[in-house]
Amino acid sequence: MAPTIQIGISPGKPKLLEQVRDVIRRKHYSFRTEQTYIDWIRRFILFHRKRHPNEMAEAEVTEFLTYLARERNVAASTQNQALSALLFLYKEVLQREIGWLDQVDGRGQIRGRKGSDPSIGFLCSQYSDLTPSPPSISSNAIHSRMCHRSALLRNRNTR
Repeated sequence: MAPTIQIGISPGKPKLLEQVRDVIRRKHYSFRTEQTYIDWIRRFILFHRKRHPNEMAEAEVTEFLTYLARERNVAASTQNQALSALLFLYKEVLQREIGWLDQVDGRGQIRGRKGSDPSIGFLCSQYSDLTPSPPSISSNAIHSRMCHRSALLRNRNTR
């Protein structure tokens, strides 16, 4: 008698989304959080044409978050929710630190103001690294106005 082979079931590691579920349950997150994180991670993977997150890094996360803000016009809180799910995926499940994500706090908050363009916030945070240390009050005011003005100009040009 020939041995039976099960197709489609790998005896090794569980699939990525099952790994995510396992870690969420081990950490005793709520069922609703589990559903939401799984949904955002699935959207992230589908947005990048089913590439595995291990093959992706900071650029793909930024591209996805920018897409949500610009093309889908999601609220800042929705974007923060997506970022939290991706942070969880990379830090807790894949156990990887990638680029600017390791500077994001544990709650996954985007370091911009609500309603601001996330790419502007990111660019402004890079600009702040160029200011002399410690920055004076006047350079902070100039930095704030430059970021606000560039966000206004960008929003005006995209409409």
